[in-house]
Amino acid sequence: MKVLTLLLLCIVAMQCCNATTTMETSNDAITGYVSLGQSTETKDFNLTWTINDDTITFTLSSRGPYDWFAFGLHDQVGQGMANAEVFMCNPQTSNLKKLGTFCQVRNTLNGYSTPSVDATQYIKLISGKRTSTSAIATFSRTLKKSSDSELSYDITNKSMGIIYARGNWSSGSAMPSGTPLQHTYNGILKDGVNFFNGNNKPKPPAPTHRAGVWPNQFDANMTIAEGQLAINNKLITGIFARLRYDFPKRRQLWEYFDMKTGKSVGGELWVGTMLYNLNADSSQCYVSNMTFDILRPNWLQGTNYLTTNYLLRQSLENSCGPVNYTDADLFTLPNTVGLTNSWLVANSPIAEPIRLMGPDNPSEPKTRSILEYITFQPVSKPFDDSIFKIPSSCKSERVKSVSESLAYAKKNRILKAKNGISSSYHISGSHMFLGIIKSLNAPQGEPKCCFCSNGGDGSGACTTVELCSQKSSDGYRCTQSGEKSGCKWESGGVFGPGCM
Repeated sequence: MKVLTLLLLCIVAMQCCNATTTMETSNDAITGYVSLGQSTETKDFNLTWTINDDTITFTLSSRGPYDWFAFGLHDQVGQGMANAEVFMCNPQTSNLKKLGTFCQVRNTLNGYSTPSVDATQYIKLISGKRTSTSAIATFSRTLKKSSDSELSYDITNKSMGIIYARGNWSSGSAMPSGTPLQHTYNGILKDGVNFFNGNNKPKPPAPTHRAGVWPNQFDANMTIAEGQLAINNKLITGIFARLRYDFPKRRQLWEYFDMKTGKSVGGELWVGTMLYNLNADSSQCYVSNMTFDILRPNWLQGTNYLTTNYLLRQSLENSCGPVNYTDADLFTLPNTVGLTNSWLVANSPIAEPIRLMGPDNPSEPKTRSILEYITFQPVSKPFDDSIFKIPSSCKSERVKSVSESLAYAKKNRILKAKNGISSSYHISGSHMFLGIIKSLNAPQGEPKCCFCSNGGDGSGACTTVELCSQKSSDGYRCTQSGEKSGCKWESGGVFGPGCM
Protein backbone atom coordinates (compact mmCIF):
# COMPACT_ATOMS: atom_id res chain seq x y z
CA MET A 1 0.00 0.00 0.00
CA LYS A 2 2.84 2.36 0.78
CA VAL A 3 4.35 1.73 -2.63
CA LEU A 4 1.02 2.31 -4.32
CA THR A 5 0.62 5.59 -2.42
CA LEU A 6 4.06 6.69 -3.57
CA LEU A 7 3.35 5.91 -7.18
CA LEU A 8 0.01 7.73 -7.08
CA LEU A 9 1.60 10.78 -5.50
CA CYS A 10 4.30 10.85 -8.14
CA ILE A 11 1.80 10.50 -10.98
CA VAL A 12 -0.42 13.26 -9.60
CA ALA A 13 2.55 15.55 -9.04
CA MET A 14 3.91 15.13 -12.56
CA GLN A 15 0.51 15.58 -14.19
CA CYS A 16 -0.33 18.74 -12.26
CA CYS A 17 3.01 20.44 -12.82
CA ASN A 18 3.57 19.61 -16.51
CA ALA A 19 7.02 18.43 -15.48
CA THR A 20 9.61 18.33 -18.21
CA THR A 21 11.62 15.68 -16.38
CA THR A 22 10.10 12.24 -15.89
CA MET A 23 10.96 9.68 -13.27
CA GLU A 24 11.41 6.11 -14.39
CA THR A 25 11.51 3.12 -12.10
CA SER A 26 12.78 -0.37 -12.79
CA ASN A 27 11.39 -3.64 -11.60
CA ASP A 28 14.23 -3.81 -9.10
CA ALA A 29 13.40 -0.48 -7.50
CA ILE A 30 13.22 -0.22 -3.72
CA THR A 31 10.42 1.94 -2.42
CA GLY A 32 9.45 3.10 1.04
CA TYR A 33 7.37 5.48 3.10
CA VAL A 34 7.51 7.18 6.49
CA SER A 35 5.28 9.67 8.26
CA LEU A 36 7.06 12.74 9.61
CA GLY A 37 5.09 13.59 12.71
CA GLN A 38 4.25 12.68 16.25
CA SER A 39 1.86 9.80 16.81
CA THR A 40 -0.59 12.11 18.52
CA GLU A 41 -0.90 14.32 15.46
CA THR A 42 -2.56 13.82 12.14
CA LYS A 43 -0.15 12.11 9.75
CA ASP A 44 -0.26 14.91 7.21
CA PHE A 45 3.49 15.23 6.58
CA ASN A 46 5.00 12.33 4.66
CA LEU A 47 8.22 11.23 2.98
CA THR A 48 8.30 8.56 0.28
CA TRP A 49 11.27 7.37 -1.75
CA THR A 50 12.37 5.14 -4.62
CA ILE A 51 15.88 3.74 -5.14
CA ASN A 52 16.86 2.94 -8.73
CA ASP A 53 20.43 1.83 -9.34
CA ASP A 54 22.58 4.66 -7.89
CA THR A 55 19.79 7.23 -7.53
CA ILE A 56 17.23 7.89 -4.79
CA THR A 57 14.10 9.92 -5.54
CA PHE A 58 12.31 11.64 -2.66
CA THR A 59 8.73 12.91 -2.52
CA LEU A 60 7.70 15.24 0.28
CA SER A 61 4.02 15.94 0.82
CA SER A 62 2.43 18.22 3.38
CA ARG A 63 -1.00 19.52 4.34
CA GLY A 64 -1.70 22.70 6.25
CA PRO A 65 -0.69 26.39 6.27
CA TYR A 66 3.06 25.98 5.65
CA ASP A 67 5.15 27.72 2.99
CA TRP A 68 8.14 25.39 3.22
CA PHE A 69 8.79 21.87 4.45
CA ALA A 70 12.07 20.06 4.89
CA PHE A 71 13.84 16.99 6.18
CA GLY A 72 17.45 16.45 7.13
CA LEU A 73 19.83 13.47 7.03
CA HIS A 74 22.37 12.32 9.64
CA ASP A 75 24.73 9.38 9.37
CA GLN A 76 23.58 8.30 12.86
CA VAL A 77 20.14 7.90 14.39
CA GLY A 78 18.96 10.29 17.09
CA GLN A 79 20.91 13.40 16.11
CA GLY A 80 19.42 16.86 16.48
CA MET A 81 19.45 19.89 14.23
CA ALA A 82 23.21 20.45 14.04
CA ASN A 83 25.29 18.96 11.19
CA ALA A 84 22.36 17.80 9.08
CA GLU A 85 22.15 17.56 5.30
CA VAL A 86 18.88 19.41 4.70
CA PHE A 87 16.45 19.35 1.76
CA MET A 88 13.97 22.24 1.80
CA CYS A 89 11.10 22.60 -0.65
CA ASN A 90 8.61 25.36 -1.34
CA PRO A 91 6.11 24.30 -4.02
CA GLN A 92 4.02 26.97 -5.73
CA THR A 93 0.88 27.00 -7.81
CA SER A 94 2.79 27.84 -10.98
CA ASN A 95 4.53 25.10 -12.93
CA LEU A 96 8.20 24.23 -13.02
CA LYS A 97 8.91 26.04 -16.24
CA LYS A 98 8.33 29.33 -14.44
CA LEU A 99 10.47 28.27 -11.49
CA GLY A 100 7.54 28.57 -9.18
CA THR A 101 8.63 25.49 -7.23
CA PHE A 102 12.04 24.97 -5.79
CA CYS A 103 13.86 22.44 -3.63
CA GLN A 104 17.20 23.44 -2.12
CA VAL A 105 20.09 21.64 -0.51
CA ARG A 106 20.94 23.33 2.79
CA ASN A 107 22.95 22.35 5.84
CA THR A 108 23.14 23.11 9.53
CA LEU A 109 26.91 23.31 9.96
CA ASN A 110 26.19 26.52 11.84
CA GLY A 111 24.18 24.60 14.42
CA TYR A 112 20.79 25.64 15.74
CA SER A 113 20.12 28.49 13.34
CA THR A 114 18.65 28.99 9.88
CA PRO A 115 20.00 26.24 7.57
CA SER A 116 22.53 27.66 5.12
CA VAL A 117 22.14 27.25 1.37
CA ASP A 118 24.72 24.72 0.16
CA ALA A 119 27.13 26.00 -2.45
CA THR A 120 26.54 22.87 -4.54
CA GLN A 121 22.92 22.24 -5.53
CA TYR A 122 23.33 18.59 -6.53
CA ILE A 123 19.68 17.53 -6.42
CA LYS A 124 17.43 17.32 -9.49
CA LEU A 125 13.93 18.78 -9.21
CA ILE A 126 11.33 16.54 -10.84
CA SER A 127 7.93 17.99 -9.96
CA GLY A 128 6.01 20.11 -7.52
CA LYS A 129 2.57 21.50 -6.91
CA ARG A 130 0.61 23.48 -4.33
CA THR A 131 -3.14 23.63 -3.78
CA SER A 132 -5.21 25.56 -1.26
CA THR A 133 -4.73 22.82 1.34
CA SER A 134 -1.61 20.83 0.40
CA ALA A 135 1.74 20.79 -1.34
CA ILE A 136 4.00 18.15 -2.87
CA ALA A 137 7.49 18.10 -4.32
CA THR A 138 9.66 15.39 -5.88
CA PHE A 139 13.44 15.51 -6.39
CA SER A 140 16.37 13.11 -6.68
CA ARG A 141 20.06 12.78 -5.77
CA THR A 142 22.74 10.13 -6.01
CA LEU A 143 23.15 7.57 -3.25
CA LYS A 144 26.78 8.55 -3.04
CA LYS A 145 27.47 11.82 -1.26
CA SER A 146 28.40 14.91 -3.24
CA SER A 147 32.14 15.44 -2.91
CA ASP A 148 31.75 19.14 -3.76
CA SER A 149 29.14 19.77 -1.08
CA GLU A 150 29.88 21.42 2.23
CA LEU A 151 27.97 18.62 4.01
CA SER A 152 26.65 15.48 2.39
CA TYR A 153 26.20 11.85 3.47
CA ASP A 154 26.36 8.51 1.69
CA ILE A 155 22.98 6.74 1.71
CA THR A 156 23.82 3.12 2.47
CA ASN A 157 22.08 0.03 3.78
CA LYS A 158 21.93 1.20 7.38
CA SER A 159 19.66 3.33 9.54
CA MET A 160 20.15 7.07 9.11
CA GLY A 161 19.00 9.87 11.37
CA ILE A 162 16.03 11.97 10.20
CA ILE A 163 14.94 15.42 11.35
CA TYR A 164 12.00 17.32 9.89
CA ALA A 165 10.39 20.74 10.02
CA ARG A 166 7.75 23.00 8.44
CA GLY A 167 7.30 26.77 8.50
CA ASN A 168 6.69 29.99 6.58
CA TRP A 169 8.77 32.31 4.36
CA SER A 170 9.81 35.88 4.91
CA SER A 171 7.89 38.55 3.08
CA GLY A 172 9.28 40.93 0.50
CA SER A 173 11.75 38.61 -1.25
CA ALA A 174 10.95 36.43 -4.22
CA MET A 175 11.57 32.75 -3.63
CA PRO A 176 13.95 31.02 -3.65
CA SER A 177 15.64 34.18 -2.49
CA GLY A 178 14.97 35.48 0.94
CA THR A 179 14.99 33.70 4.25
CA PRO A 180 12.74 31.03 5.71
CA LEU A 181 11.23 32.00 9.04
CA GLN A 182 11.76 29.77 12.05
CA HIS A 183 9.87 26.53 11.88
CA THR A 184 6.53 26.19 13.61
CA TYR A 185 6.59 22.39 13.43
CA ASN A 186 9.63 20.15 13.87
CA GLY A 187 10.88 16.89 15.28
CA ILE A 188 13.27 13.94 15.19
CA LEU A 189 12.33 10.56 13.79
CA LYS A 190 13.04 8.38 16.81
CA ASP A 191 14.12 5.21 15.01
CA GLY A 192 15.54 6.83 11.90
CA VAL A 193 15.17 5.24 8.47
CA ASN A 194 16.99 2.57 6.49
CA PHE A 195 16.08 3.55 2.95
CA PHE A 196 16.97 0.08 1.68
CA ASN A 197 14.35 -1.59 3.87
CA GLY A 198 11.67 -1.12 1.30
CA ASN A 199 9.88 -3.32 -1.16
CA ASN A 200 9.72 -3.04 -4.90
CA LYS A 201 6.17 -4.36 -4.95
CA PRO A 202 3.04 -3.18 -3.15
CA LYS A 203 2.56 -4.91 0.15
CA PRO A 204 0.05 -7.73 0.04
CA PRO A 205 -3.35 -6.98 1.54
CA ALA A 206 -3.67 -7.48 5.26
CA PRO A 207 -4.30 -11.14 6.03
CA THR A 208 -7.98 -11.93 6.20
CA HIS A 209 -9.32 -13.57 9.28
CA ARG A 210 -9.41 -17.32 9.00
CA ALA A 211 -10.87 -19.62 11.56
CA GLY A 212 -8.63 -22.07 13.35
CA VAL A 213 -9.03 -25.85 13.46
CA TRP A 214 -10.68 -27.82 16.24
CA PRO A 215 -8.50 -30.21 18.24
CA ASN A 216 -9.08 -33.84 17.27
CA GLN A 217 -10.43 -34.45 20.76
CA PHE A 218 -12.10 -32.05 23.17
CA ASP A 219 -14.42 -31.91 26.16
CA ALA A 220 -16.87 -28.99 26.19
CA ASN A 221 -19.69 -27.66 28.37
CA MET A 222 -22.43 -25.33 27.24
CA THR A 223 -25.97 -24.11 27.73
CA ILE A 224 -28.48 -24.66 24.95
CA ALA A 225 -31.50 -22.80 23.75
CA GLU A 226 -33.05 -25.85 22.13
CA GLY A 227 -34.09 -26.14 18.51
CA GLN A 228 -37.48 -24.61 18.33
CA LEU A 229 -39.55 -21.81 16.92
CA ALA A 230 -39.08 -18.63 18.92
CA ILE A 231 -42.02 -17.51 21.07
CA ASN A 232 -42.40 -13.77 21.44
CA ASN A 233 -39.04 -13.46 19.67
CA LYS A 234 -37.33 -15.40 22.47
CA LEU A 235 -35.58 -18.74 22.70
CA ILE A 236 -35.71 -20.36 26.12
CA THR A 237 -32.49 -21.71 27.57
CA GLY A 238 -33.33 -24.72 29.67
CA ILE A 239 -30.61 -27.26 28.97
CA PHE A 240 -27.06 -27.73 30.17
CA ALA A 241 -24.97 -29.94 27.87
CA ARG A 242 -21.66 -31.72 27.81
CA LEU A 243 -20.03 -32.69 24.51
CA ARG A 244 -17.15 -35.13 24.18
CA TYR A 245 -15.74 -35.10 20.67
CA ASP A 246 -13.43 -37.82 19.36
CA PHE A 247 -12.70 -37.32 15.69
CA PRO A 248 -9.95 -39.98 15.29
CA LYS A 249 -12.59 -42.64 16.00
CA ARG A 250 -15.44 -40.67 14.39
CA ARG A 251 -17.63 -40.46 17.48
CA GLN A 252 -19.12 -37.92 19.85
CA LEU A 253 -21.40 -37.96 22.88
CA TRP A 254 -23.87 -35.28 23.93
CA GLU A 255 -25.27 -35.46 27.45
CA TYR A 256 -28.18 -33.18 28.38
CA PHE A 257 -29.34 -31.99 31.80
CA ASP A 258 -32.24 -29.86 32.99
CA MET A 259 -30.76 -26.57 34.21
CA LYS A 260 -33.30 -26.26 37.04
CA THR A 261 -33.07 -29.77 38.47
CA GLY A 262 -29.67 -30.94 37.22
CA LYS A 263 -31.24 -34.25 36.19
CA SER A 264 -30.41 -36.03 32.96
CA VAL A 265 -32.91 -35.55 30.15
CA GLY A 266 -31.23 -37.70 27.53
CA GLY A 267 -28.31 -37.81 25.19
CA GLU A 268 -27.11 -38.30 21.64
CA LEU A 269 -24.34 -40.73 20.68
CA TRP A 270 -22.91 -40.47 17.17
CA VAL A 271 -20.59 -43.32 16.12
CA GLY A 272 -19.48 -43.57 12.51
CA THR A 273 -22.58 -42.78 10.44
CA MET A 274 -25.03 -43.91 13.14
CA LEU A 275 -26.78 -41.50 15.50
CA TYR A 276 -28.37 -42.89 18.69
CA ASN A 277 -30.94 -40.69 20.44
CA LEU A 278 -31.30 -41.74 24.08
CA ASN A 279 -33.73 -41.00 26.88
CA ALA A 280 -32.58 -40.10 30.43
CA ASP A 281 -31.54 -43.63 31.51
CA SER A 282 -30.71 -44.93 28.00
CA SER A 283 -33.56 -47.44 28.26
CA GLN A 284 -35.06 -46.12 25.05
CA CYS A 285 -33.16 -45.54 21.85
CA TYR A 286 -33.87 -44.11 18.42
CA VAL A 287 -31.32 -45.07 15.72
CA SER A 288 -30.63 -43.05 12.55
CA ASN A 289 -28.23 -43.72 9.71
CA MET A 290 -26.91 -40.25 8.91
CA THR A 291 -24.89 -41.63 5.92
CA PHE A 292 -21.90 -39.50 6.99
CA ASP A 293 -19.82 -39.16 10.12
CA ILE A 294 -19.35 -36.30 12.60
CA LEU A 295 -18.35 -32.73 11.85
CA ARG A 296 -14.68 -32.52 10.86
CA PRO A 297 -12.17 -30.46 12.91
CA ASN A 298 -11.41 -28.18 9.95
CA TRP A 299 -15.03 -27.48 9.03
CA LEU A 300 -14.66 -23.80 9.81
CA GLN A 301 -12.13 -23.44 6.96
CA GLY A 302 -15.11 -23.42 4.64
CA THR A 303 -16.75 -20.43 6.31
CA ASN A 304 -16.52 -16.70 5.65
CA TYR A 305 -15.27 -14.11 8.15
CA LEU A 306 -17.66 -11.20 8.75
CA THR A 307 -16.61 -9.13 11.75
CA THR A 308 -14.94 -8.99 15.18
CA ASN A 309 -16.83 -7.83 18.26
CA TYR A 310 -17.18 -8.37 21.99
CA LEU A 311 -19.56 -11.01 23.35
CA LEU A 312 -20.75 -11.58 26.89
CA ARG A 313 -19.20 -14.85 28.07
CA GLN A 314 -20.51 -17.25 30.68
CA SER A 315 -18.49 -19.26 33.17
CA LEU A 316 -19.03 -22.73 34.54
CA GLU A 317 -19.41 -21.34 38.05
CA ASN A 318 -22.14 -18.97 36.89
CA SER A 319 -23.63 -20.84 33.97
CA CYS A 320 -26.93 -19.04 34.11
CA GLY A 321 -25.56 -15.57 33.57
CA PRO A 322 -22.84 -13.73 31.63
CA VAL A 323 -19.84 -12.56 33.57
CA ASN A 324 -17.45 -10.89 31.12
CA TYR A 325 -16.80 -9.75 27.57
CA THR A 326 -14.63 -11.72 25.16
CA ASP A 327 -13.22 -10.51 21.84
CA ALA A 328 -14.81 -12.75 19.20
CA ASP A 329 -14.63 -13.38 15.43
CA LEU A 330 -17.84 -14.12 13.51
CA PHE A 331 -17.86 -16.69 10.69
CA THR A 332 -20.82 -17.75 8.55
CA LEU A 333 -21.40 -20.63 6.19
CA PRO A 334 -21.15 -19.68 2.50
CA ASN A 335 -24.16 -21.76 1.41
CA THR A 336 -26.00 -21.51 4.66
CA VAL A 337 -29.28 -23.16 5.41
CA GLY A 338 -31.21 -20.52 7.27
CA LEU A 339 -28.65 -18.52 9.24
CA THR A 340 -25.70 -20.29 10.83
CA ASN A 341 -23.34 -18.04 12.79
CA SER A 342 -20.18 -19.20 14.53
CA TRP A 343 -18.67 -16.86 17.09
CA LEU A 344 -15.13 -17.91 18.02
CA VAL A 345 -12.55 -16.54 20.41
CA ALA A 346 -10.70 -13.97 18.30
CA ASN A 347 -7.62 -15.39 16.54
CA SER A 348 -8.01 -18.74 18.31
CA PRO A 349 -5.82 -21.37 16.58
CA ILE A 350 -8.10 -24.13 17.94
CA ALA A 351 -11.26 -22.31 16.79
CA GLU A 352 -12.52 -22.13 20.37
CA PRO A 353 -16.28 -21.59 20.10
CA ILE A 354 -18.18 -19.04 22.14
CA ARG A 355 -21.55 -19.27 20.44
CA LEU A 356 -22.90 -21.39 17.60
CA MET A 357 -26.26 -20.32 16.21
CA GLY A 358 -28.37 -21.96 13.56
CA PRO A 359 -31.19 -24.30 12.62
CA ASP A 360 -31.07 -27.86 13.98
CA ASN A 361 -33.31 -29.05 11.15
CA PRO A 362 -32.05 -28.26 7.63
CA SER A 363 -35.59 -28.52 6.26
CA GLU A 364 -36.89 -25.95 8.75
CA PRO A 365 -34.43 -23.01 8.91
CA LYS A 366 -36.71 -21.06 11.27
CA THR A 367 -36.28 -23.60 14.06
CA ARG A 368 -33.40 -22.07 15.95
CA SER A 369 -30.76 -23.39 18.28
CA ILE A 370 -28.02 -21.60 20.21
CA LEU A 371 -25.06 -23.39 21.78
CA GLU A 372 -23.43 -21.08 24.32
CA TYR A 373 -20.04 -22.60 25.20
CA ILE A 374 -18.81 -22.27 28.77
CA THR A 375 -15.68 -24.41 28.56
CA PHE A 376 -13.78 -25.89 25.63
CA GLN A 377 -10.87 -28.11 26.62
CA PRO A 378 -8.62 -30.04 24.21
CA VAL A 379 -7.99 -33.64 25.32
CA SER A 380 -4.51 -35.07 24.76
CA LYS A 381 -5.06 -38.67 25.93
CA PRO A 382 -7.44 -41.02 24.08
CA PHE A 383 -10.94 -41.21 25.49
CA ASP A 384 -11.98 -44.37 27.34
CA ASP A 385 -14.01 -46.49 24.90
CA SER A 386 -16.62 -47.09 27.59
CA ILE A 387 -17.75 -43.46 27.25
CA PHE A 388 -19.01 -44.18 23.73
CA LYS A 389 -20.45 -47.66 24.39
CA ILE A 390 -23.66 -48.22 22.44
CA PRO A 391 -26.52 -49.07 24.90
CA SER A 392 -28.19 -52.44 24.52
CA SER A 393 -31.53 -50.71 23.93
CA CYS A 394 -30.16 -49.40 20.63
CA LYS A 395 -29.19 -52.76 19.17
CA SER A 396 -32.76 -53.98 18.76
CA GLU A 397 -34.01 -50.78 17.18
CA ARG A 398 -34.79 -50.47 13.49
CA VAL A 399 -32.49 -48.03 11.76
CA LYS A 400 -34.31 -44.98 10.44
CA SER A 401 -33.36 -42.84 7.46
CA VAL A 402 -32.34 -39.21 7.72
CA SER A 403 -35.76 -38.07 6.54
CA GLU A 404 -37.44 -40.21 9.21
CA SER A 405 -35.10 -38.76 11.84
CA LEU A 406 -35.91 -35.21 10.84
CA ALA A 407 -39.62 -36.02 11.00
CA TYR A 408 -39.04 -37.38 14.51
CA ALA A 409 -37.19 -34.20 15.46
CA LYS A 410 -40.12 -32.12 14.24
CA LYS A 411 -42.66 -34.21 16.13
CA ASN A 412 -40.73 -34.23 19.40
CA ARG A 413 -39.97 -30.53 19.70
CA ILE A 414 -38.85 -29.59 23.21
CA LEU A 415 -40.80 -26.43 23.73
CA LYS A 416 -44.53 -26.21 24.18
CA ALA A 417 -46.13 -22.78 24.09
CA LYS A 418 -47.96 -23.14 27.39
CA ASN A 419 -45.95 -25.14 29.86
CA GLY A 420 -42.37 -24.85 28.68
CA ILE A 421 -40.48 -28.14 28.56
CA SER A 422 -42.37 -31.21 27.43
CA SER A 423 -41.88 -34.74 28.55
CA SER A 424 -40.40 -35.77 25.23
CA TYR A 425 -36.88 -34.56 24.64
CA HIS A 426 -35.10 -34.19 21.39
CA ILE A 427 -32.07 -31.98 21.97
CA SER A 428 -30.47 -30.04 19.17
CA GLY A 429 -26.71 -30.60 19.51
CA SER A 430 -26.14 -33.27 16.88
CA HIS A 431 -28.87 -31.99 14.63
CA MET A 432 -27.32 -28.51 14.50
CA PHE A 433 -24.10 -30.21 13.43
CA LEU A 434 -26.16 -32.09 10.85
CA GLY A 435 -27.44 -28.78 9.51
CA ILE A 436 -23.88 -27.44 9.25
CA ILE A 437 -22.65 -30.56 7.43
CA LYS A 438 -25.52 -30.44 4.97
CA SER A 439 -24.94 -26.76 4.31
CA LEU A 440 -21.20 -27.20 3.70
CA ASN A 441 -21.76 -30.14 1.37
CA ALA A 442 -24.67 -28.76 -0.63
CA PRO A 443 -23.70 -27.38 -4.09
CA GLN A 444 -25.52 -24.05 -4.26
CA GLY A 445 -28.00 -25.48 -1.79
CA GLU A 446 -29.18 -28.21 -4.20
CA PRO A 447 -28.81 -31.97 -3.68
CA LYS A 448 -26.61 -33.90 -6.06
CA CYS A 449 -28.61 -36.07 -8.43
CA CYS A 450 -27.82 -39.48 -9.91
CA PHE A 451 -29.21 -42.59 -11.59
CA CYS A 452 -29.25 -45.62 -9.32
CA SER A 453 -28.28 -49.08 -10.47
CA ASN A 454 -30.49 -52.00 -9.45
CA GLY A 455 -33.64 -50.12 -10.29
CA GLY A 456 -33.19 -46.91 -8.35
CA ASP A 457 -36.51 -46.13 -6.71
CA GLY A 458 -38.10 -49.08 -8.43
CA SER A 459 -38.77 -47.37 -11.70
CA GLY A 460 -35.24 -46.75 -12.86
CA ALA A 461 -35.70 -43.00 -12.39
CA CYS A 462 -33.01 -40.61 -11.12
CA THR A 463 -32.87 -39.72 -7.45
CA THR A 464 -30.55 -37.94 -5.02
CA VAL A 465 -27.20 -39.39 -4.04
CA GLU A 466 -28.29 -39.35 -0.40
CA LEU A 467 -31.49 -41.32 -0.97
CA CYS A 468 -29.70 -43.80 -3.18
CA SER A 469 -26.96 -44.28 -0.58
CA GLN A 470 -29.56 -45.15 2.03
CA LYS A 471 -30.30 -48.26 -0.04
CA SER A 472 -26.65 -49.25 -0.37
CA SER A 473 -27.16 -52.33 1.81
CA ASP A 474 -29.63 -53.60 -0.80
CA GLY A 475 -27.18 -53.16 -3.65
CA TYR A 476 -28.18 -49.71 -4.85
CA ARG A 477 -25.49 -47.28 -5.93
CA CYS A 478 -25.15 -44.14 -8.02
CA THR A 479 -23.76 -44.64 -11.50
CA GLN A 480 -23.16 -41.08 -12.72
CA SER A 481 -24.17 -37.86 -11.06
CA GLY A 482 -24.95 -34.32 -12.00
CA GLU A 483 -25.10 -33.16 -15.60
CA LYS A 484 -23.23 -36.22 -16.89
CA SER A 485 -26.04 -38.46 -15.74
CA GLY A 486 -28.66 -36.47 -17.58
CA CYS A 487 -30.60 -35.68 -14.42
CA LYS A 488 -30.53 -32.42 -12.51
CA TRP A 489 -32.25 -30.76 -9.62
CA GLU A 490 -35.38 -28.81 -10.48
CA SER A 491 -36.78 -26.41 -7.89
CA GLY A 492 -40.30 -26.46 -9.28
CA GLY A 493 -42.32 -27.92 -12.11
CA VAL A 494 -45.30 -30.23 -12.27
CA PHE A 495 -43.88 -32.67 -9.76
CA GLY A 496 -42.39 -30.07 -7.42
CA PRO A 497 -38.68 -29.92 -6.42
CA GLY A 498 -36.59 -32.99 -7.12
CA CYS A 499 -34.25 -34.78 -9.52
CA MET A 500 -35.60 -34.73 -13.08
